[in-house]
Amino acid sequence: MPVGDNLAWLDPGQVMPYARPAAGRLPAVAGVLTEAEIRATGETIAAAQEESGAIGWPDGQVDAWNHVECAMALSVCGLAGPARRAYQWLRAAQRTDGSWPRRTAPGGAVSEAAGESNHAAYAAVGVWHEYLVTGDADFVARMWPTVRRAVEYAVSLQTPRGEIIC
Repeated sequence: MPVGDNLAWLDPGQVMPYARPAAGRLPAVAGVLTEAEIRATGETIAAAQEESGAIGWPDGQVDAWNHVECAMALSVCGLAGPARRAYQWLRAAQRTDGSWPRRTAPGGAVSEAAGESNHAAYAAVGVWHEYLVTGDADFVARMWPTVRRAVEYAVSLQTPRGEIIC
């Protein structure tokens, strides 16, 4: 069933009641983190983003799990453009089996080719998070083929006993 069928009960432009509007105040924790510090954190992540949209570790290596973490942080920090570029990279870098390489070097060369179930499945968490932050069901629909392939990859690694191996 397409994701749009599952979200049909929302009126166009309606945001889930627990979702922060895409525009507006950034989160803050009184006495711990200010809105300005949250924004500065996001800007630091965005500054590390490659032209392709990939976001790597400080050493430049990219893995899908941490890439999604950064995309979610960009959304929370109010940086919608870099966040969407990150999700576009996720779509473009996904392999036909639904996985991503365990690690890619700066510039996109694969440095560890093996796929991982947790990296693949985490794409669904990122897309759900983006929806909760923005309420953008069209984004979810565009990402659904990527999410579906990723989850199918993870489930394909399930053993007869039920566990999913890396």
